[in-house]
Amino acid sequence: MCLASFRFLLFVQLLPKLLKVDIAAENDKLPKLPAAKAEKEKVLTEIDGPGVFVVCLAIMLGALIGSFKLPLGGGATFSLGTGGGAIIAGIVVSSIGHIGKIKLTAPKSTLVPLRDLGISLVPSAEQRGCGPQVCIDPAAVRCHASPDRCAD
Repeated sequence: MCLASFRFLLFVQLLPKLLKVDIAAENDKLPKLPAAKAEKEKVLTEIDGPGVFVVCLAIMLGALIGSFKLPLGGGATFSLGTGGGAIIAGIVVSSIGHIGKIKLTAPKSTLVPLRDLGISLVPSAEQRGCGPQVCIDPAAVRCHASPDRCAD
């Protein structure tokens, strides 16, 4: 057991029980957040109900981020590409949550179909080049770029 977890166990769990402290009464003594401020923070403007604006914003920022090329030296460059940029932009936009009064979260009813579409498109994108390399002749040991090479 590390020292930090021992301190947590001692001061948060055991000490109040040993000193017979009423936790509920102590929590009531803590200052409350003003109701006006809490209510003000809850009101956010939603651009559109389905959240298409937020998804399009993340894709647009992702394309912008992915278009930057970092020179590595020797003529080589590094770029995240459209996919990597969209992932980074989606993470950033969702972690921010809102800009001023504008809500930057999409509802689950929009995110689930987009997630399912992305999951179904990834295998098809990975497999798109496999077709031309398959040989027709089962006796052929090697696969070739065109089926006519496999003929006798």
